Amino acid sequence: EGVGIESFVHEYGHALEYGVGNGHLISMRGDFQPMIARYGESLSLLGKGSYVADKAEYYTTPTEVFARAFELYVSDIGFQSPLLKSKEIYTTKMEYTLFDEEMRKDLQVYFDNTFPQIKKNIENLREKEDKKETKRSSKESLIQKEQKRRSVRRTHKEREEAWQKANSKSILDVAASLGMGLERSGGSYTWSEHDSFVITPKRNSFYWNSRQVGGGPIQMVQAVKECSLAQA
Repeated sequence: EGVGIESFVHEYGHALEYGVGNGHLISMRGDFQPMIARYGESLSLLGKGSYVADKAEYYTTPTEVFARAFELYVSDIGFQSPLLKSKEIYTTKMEYTLFDEEMRKDLQVYFDNTFPQIKKNIENLREKEDKKETKRSSKESLIQKEQKRRSVRRTHKEREEAWQKANSKSILDVAASLGMGLERSGGSYTWSEHDSFVITPKRNSFYWNSRQVGGGPIQMVQAVKECSLAQA
């Protein structure tokens, strides 16, 4: 078997076998012996020439078959932990795949009856973990909503600041950038192309009398360019 923390459940299977059998190995009892026989048959049919066949004496030892079967059982009922090997190993490594689908179903029945509390404990653990995950996801969702709300608020504030900055520009400078020819008349200016278009620098505003529109630099760009507010 592999070394490391992922072998813990396998070793725990050995401990169960030695610890609850009143001095007798559970794997040697009559109710588990058929599993050992079937495992040996699978090896004979499917494992010829494999590394498992080369070490058949070890892999078919009743205590090893029992511990390996226990690993599969714990994995199949949903236990996920660093104390257990990965699902990939249990579905690809021959020492585990020799337990075919029917055998795995029978193993569930066997271990459910032999150690009923183990399944209950794992189900309770999964339920607690699911609740924690739901709570964590809910908390993350609230955090994301708050971040989005702040982002929207910040974006709105930035838009307001950009608007104020643009609209505080000198209306005469904006007119020059638009290529408007201006003619001074007292404290105001008229657009040479439209004499009803009057700019008042003191107020930083304009008014187009013939069209009855007016405002600041941004509205003037809209009027002259005939564009939207966003484009202006």
